[in-house]
Parts: sequence; C-alpha cells; structure tokens
Amino acid sequence: MMRKESFLLVLLALVLFSGQVMAAGFGTPTIDGTLDAVYGTAEATDKSGDGNGNAVMDLLNLYVCNDVNYWYFYFTINADINATRWGKYLIYMDTDSTNGSGATSDAWGRNVVVSDPHKPEYSIASWVDGLPYDAGDTQVWKWMGSSWSLTGTVSGAALSYGTTSAIEWKIAKATLGSPTRIWCEVWSTGGGTTDNAQDTSNDPAEDWNATNWSTTAILLCSTAVPEMAGGDITPPTLVSVSYQRPGPSASIAIATFSEPVDKTTAETPSNYTIPGVNVVSATRSGTDSSVVTLGCIGALSYGTCHQLTVINVKDTAGNPIVNNGVTNVACAFLSQLLVRGHMALHLSTSHPGGNPSPPDTFALEGSITPLTWDPTCDYFMVDPDADSIFVATVDFSLPCTCSTGGGGARLEFKFTHDCGEWESISNHVYDISTATVIDTIDIWWNDLAPANYTTKPIDVVFKVDMSAISPAPGDTVALNGSQNPLNWNVPSTRELKDDGVSPDQVAGDKIYTGKVRFPKTTFATVEYKYVHGLNYECFSQGNRSVYLNDAIYDTLNPLILPIDVWDRCTVTRQDVKVIFRVNTWTMWPPVGPSDTVSVNGSVSPLDWNVPSVTVLKDDGVAPDSLAGDKIYTAAVIFPDSSSFSVDYKYLIGTGYECVGYGNRTFGIDDVKYSIAHPETLAVDLWNYCGVTIGRGAEGLIDSREPLSLYQNYPNPLFGSTNFEFTLPKPGHVSLRVFNAAGRLVRTLVNEPLSQGRHSISWDGKDAAMKSVGSGVYFVELSYAGESKVRRMIVLK
Repeated sequence: MMRKESFLLVLLALVLFSGQVMAAGFGTPTIDGTLDAVYGTAEATDKSGDGNGNAVMDLLNLYVCNDVNYWYFYFTINADINATRWGKYLIYMDTDSTNGSGATSDAWGRNVVVSDPHKPEYSIASWVDGLPYDAGDTQVWKWMGSSWSLTGTVSGAALSYGTTSAIEWKIAKATLGSPTRIWCEVWSTGGGTTDNAQDTSNDPAEDWNATNWSTTAILLCSTAVPEMAGGDITPPTLVSVSYQRPGPSASIAIATFSEPVDKTTAETPSNYTIPGVNVVSATRSGTDSSVVTLGCIGALSYGTCHQLTVINVKDTAGNPIVNNGVTNVACAFLSQLLVRGHMALHLSTSHPGGNPSPPDTFALEGSITPLTWDPTCDYFMVDPDADSIFVATVDFSLPCTCSTGGGGARLEFKFTHDCGEWESISNHVYDISTATVIDTIDIWWNDLAPANYTTKPIDVVFKVDMSAISPAPGDTVALNGSQNPLNWNVPSTRELKDDGVSPDQVAGDKIYTGKVRFPKTTFATVEYKYVHGLNYECFSQGNRSVYLNDAIYDTLNPLILPIDVWDRCTVTRQDVKVIFRVNTWTMWPPVGPSDTVSVNGSVSPLDWNVPSVTVLKDDGVAPDSLAGDKIYTAAVIFPDSSSFSVDYKYLIGTGYECVGYGNRTFGIDDVKYSIAHPETLAVDLWNYCGVTIGRGAEGLIDSREPLSLYQNYPNPLFGSTNFEFTLPKPGHVSLRVFNAAGRLVRTLVNEPLSQGRHSISWDGKDAAMKSVGSGVYFVELSYAGESKVRRMIVLK
C-alpha cells in the first residue's frame, strides 16, 4: 500500500511536471511493432528490473503520437513476450483532466486503486497469450460514471519481440471523445482475476510501489500528452461496401472509408465504378463523414460478387485515394431470403379462447443486417393470405473476395410474437453464400411442424419396476408428463397399479402399470417421469421421453413400452443397435486394401484401446450398402443400461482422425430404436469431426477462399455451442475462448489442421472443466498471421 508521505511526493512531482514539454509527434506510423521516427522521444521511462511477478511484467518506455484521426501508443517490455506468451497490458487515459472525475477501479477486476487528480475515462486492455497478435486481442473500455462498459476493440495492434519486446496500438480519436490532451499510464498485470499491477511506465517515475501479487497497487495517470497538429499525408482507403436493391431497376451502394473524406470529391459520382450499373449520385453521410451512399441506375444481380472501384476521392487533408487496385476496391454480394413462418399451431395454443384482439404480430430477429437482436420487433412479418403463415423477404449484403468471388456467413434468427414472446428453442441457422442467391425457407414456430403431431389417438402402456424401493401398502406410484392428459401436478392424478388387472400382468411383482390415451394432434415427443407419493424419481436429472409413432400405433395397437426401472433415467432401458458410417474420400493417400478402418468410443462395447476391435467394412455386406464407395460401415449393439451420451472417433490403422480436436458425440435413442430397428447415424466425413456428408460440399473449399469464422450457434448458449470455421489451406490453427476481462478461458484447438471447413463444440467449461458463469465471451480464431474474433453470450 502506498504510504501517505510517498503519495504527497508524487502529487508534488505532478505539479513540477505539469509544465514539461512533451515528446509526442504528429504523423502516421505503420502499425507493425516497430518504433517509427514520428513517435519522437519517450513520454515516460521506467527502469528495468523493478517489475514483480513474472519477468515479462517489466515495462520500460512509453511513446505516443497522433495524426488527424488517430492516437498511437507504443511501449516496450524487458522480456521476450513470444517466448513467455503470458501477460496483460493496459493503458489508463484521463481525457477530461479538468474535473477530476473518472474510474477508481479496474474494468478487468484487477486489485488496483486509481488515486490521482487524473482518473481514467478510458482503458485499453490487451493480452498476449500467443501469436498471432492483432486488434482482436485488445479491448476498449469506457467509464460510464459508476461502472466500465466494453465498447469494442482498437483500430489496429501489432507487436515485436526479442530480448526487448514492444506492443503498438492504434485507436480512433472519436472513440476517446476526441480529446486535445490526455493524461495516461501504461501498466502490466498477471492472469488472475484479482492480480494487481506489477509494473508501470510513467512520468514521473517510481509512482508505483506494490511489492507482490496480493498488494493493492495505487495507479496514477500522470503522463501528460498533448494532441499535436500537422499535415496529414496518409491517403484514405476503401474499407468496405454493401449493397441494397430498393427497386427492380435501382441499386444503392454504401461505401465506407478508413477516415473522413472530402465532401466535394466524395460526392462526385464519376469517382465510383460498379460494373453493371451506372452511379448517378453520391452523398456523404451527415453523421459519419467516412461513409458515402451511392445511388445507381440498374439492378445488381443476386449471388454475384460486385466490385466497387474508387478514384480521386480525397480525405479532409486533400490526400487522394491511391488507384492501386487494392486499397481502392471492395467487393460484396447480394442474397435474398424469403422466410415463411408457420404460426398456426402456436396461435392455437396461445389463444385457446378464440381470436386475439388486437391481431397478432410477428417479427424476424437475427444476427446479420438488416436483421438485429436489439431493438426487438424492428423487422415485422406480414400474413397476406390470412393463413397464419407470416412472411418476410430479406436482402442481405455480405463481403466477398474480389479475386475469387467467394463469400458468405452464417445467419442465426428467431421469431418474436407481439414484440415480447420469443421462441424458446435455440436459434434457427442458415448459411448465406454466393451459392444461395435467392432462396425460400419454411420454419415452424419452435420447430413445431405438423409432422411432429399425431394424426390419431394413441394408447401407450407405461410400466415401472419399483423393486428398488418396495412401496409400502397405501403408497401411490403415478405418472406425470408434458402432454395432455398427463401434466406435472403433484400429487399426480395418473396412478399406476400392481394389481394384476389389465394392463398390469402380475399382482404384487412390484411392476406398476397404466395405460394412457393421447388424443389426436398431440405433440409426438412426450416427456414423462414417475412419482412415488409426492416425490419424483431422478430428481436432478432430465425427463424420460417416448415418441408417439402414429404410423405404427393407435388405440387398437397400443405402444407397450419396455419396463422402466425407478430412478434410472440416465441409462437405456433396452439393447439398441447403432450403425456407424464414415466416408473416407477426403483421405490422401487413399485408404489402401491393407488398411483397417475402425471406431472407438466411450460406451461399451466401444472403448479407447488401440488397435481398435470394432472394424468397419466397405464390402457391400449389410449394414454396408455399396462395396467400394469409400463409405465404411459397422453395426454396434449397446446393451440395456448403457449411458445415453456416446463420444466416439474413427481410426485408420492405429491413427485417430481429428487429433486433439475433440470427440464426435451422439445420443442413443432407446425410444425410437432397438436391435430390430437400428439407429443409423448420418454419414461422417473423415477428419471433419462434427460435419456430415450431407454438407460435404462445404467440407472442401477452394484454396483461394478467405479465412472465415462463423458466428457460434446456438448463441446465446445455455449448455454447449458449436464453432465452425474454414481454412483456405492446411496450417496451424488456434481457437481460444476469452472472457470479457480478456482472460483466457480455454484453448479448444492448438494444432495443424487440414484445408476446408471444421467444426468444434464448446461445453461452456474452462480449462479446469468448471462451468463458466453468465456473461459476454469472445472466441478467437488465429491462422497464418490472420485472426478472426466473434462475440457470444453465455446464460446459465
């Protein structure tokens, strides 16, 4: 803890330094981790060897400069951060130094106190846990008066490493409220959520004196840096373009530049070219002068990667865009999706007493513009035929690669009812690409399609073996469930009997039996549980389920279930045969005649022993359907009382697929399937764990396609979620999950992977296999010097 005498000395030093000439320069450095001359001399210097904790915490010098639109920060570290790959680095900034307001705590929860006339309104926080490193590894936080709010990432970030390492950041002035002077401090900290500051680089020196990880550090934003003026010599670049089709013979293009652009040149239509249409108007945005809207005669086609080329447009300092075919071009494509939302079944249950008043409204919410998750109900659907099928036609514009024409993204969406009720299921997903062009999808509210409802009444006979607890005379054994006539009321009214009267077979054998008639239009999947007196079985576990197969059963031919065992909800109740199939056509070299293809897994008779004894065949003998088609097949019988959840993986010889990538999984369905009626899994694609042959066209992609990380689904996630990404070429991949404080939660992938599309699931647990809490998290994909970051929500 800082002594009172030391703190007074620091305040005195602040007064002495307040008139010092600062070293900040004007100009635009290259964000590459190299100290450019424009930075000038160091704003603050800290001696080596005074950092606590890990050696990588030892900060040295801080440099700051600015140009017309950005602040740039560069600081050095007395260690090789690539070798250590460990550490957190932050800059606190006071941007309204006259009023003494600002944060006294840390956005990441570190054990620090800010005690100074210059308290921070902004915090840039970064982590270096491995390469590559870019803007996605750095967060910008804003003090909202009582708490910190995450506002996004910096505009650019880079590092260099060696005996001495350096980190460089670029951040838009507008992001910081365009201050003319900042008071700042760069500091380092560790990986724990309560770690205090371990070193600072500041002016005056020695304003930090924590002695160990647990000592509260007092930080002082005492380095004053004025905004410098000068001539801007950096030309603007075209960052992106998006398109709209407001009519059959008109198009709109929205161009976004790297910085504000000159109104006269930006609003000259002849400076813009889009093949296939004529640009007839150009209007610079009144709120963001880096955005220009182009009006075009002619309709841009769907599914085509359209290129916008810009010439002669200048920034506000008069620098013209460079006509090099790279920084003055951007590409995007249009795709149209007609969504037909079938709401009749939902309306019949939400308004059982008759028609609603006022009439129902439905809206489409989603993850890709023009859809949003917030605000709710900003994209209404219509019911033109009054048939309870609400429709919406949505045009999407997504970036594409100019050289290859490829591009796309995963759309997640949901319906909302009367602007308040959301579907209760996970998000619907749809992959938008240049191949989809114009498409129509039919979706039922909560996926409750008519096929999921019975077309006639069905009788079901339930039986439960109560030997484990031997009910006393007068005890009741009953059945509760999710579909009428069952319900979840306790005490239950659906009593089962052990009296030898049909459908019970033998009195006193402790097998309690009852028949339930489910009426026509019952939801075909019924969840249920047994009740002894007032107590449910398997209290902390999920419900049992039964599928009402109206193609086989009715009131004359009842569905007679196998005997359940009281309080044994997590294992199967009968033997189930499962057919495994794997397509090896992606193998290179191909599977040879002497090679053995097999499957291992977590539930007996499968195990993880190598070599495997569960061999698959491609010989045309059942269950294999066709010899020589490279689809290897085997049948495995999982016995009664097997665990429902099975992890598995394929092998060729003694080598596993997807090494280090996580296992495949499936659930044994002992309701629909048995030995006589096997459960046949979808065809798996070798080494593409989680991707089936049904999407095999996505499994291998053109090597010229860009690196892509799709939004995880479901999002928000309640239990587990899936991440999918594409690699343009084979290479080393890192897929990591971070919390909002920038702390590494878990590394999901850190190994070489093949070209193509990959999928991996995350169970919502950290590296210690403990469930993470609710909140905002980030997943980062790193590959070949590139990085992609997606934001997600965890709800528990």
